[in-house]
Amino acid sequence: MDVRADLARIQAPTLVVAPLADRLMLPYSSRRLAAGIPGATLVELPGAGHILNAGSRTTWLRHTRELLATIHSPTT
Repeated sequence: MDVRADLARIQAPTLVVAPLADRLMLPYSSRRLAAGIPGATLVELPGAGHILNAGSRTTWLRHTRELLATIHSPTT
């Protein structure tokens, strides 16, 4: 399914992670995904594969927490 035309409509804060040694989801695809989403943040993880090692998981978690910290929940 090709959803590239829909990417520009995404309004949610988006983090795209590209493990550079991943052979299932090629880094090129992650770069294209991030480029298609307005305001998306791309994080490339050198040496990481499809299953992240401990160091890559730590980096991923840091970036994920940073993104989540920018999201404000509505007050009721």
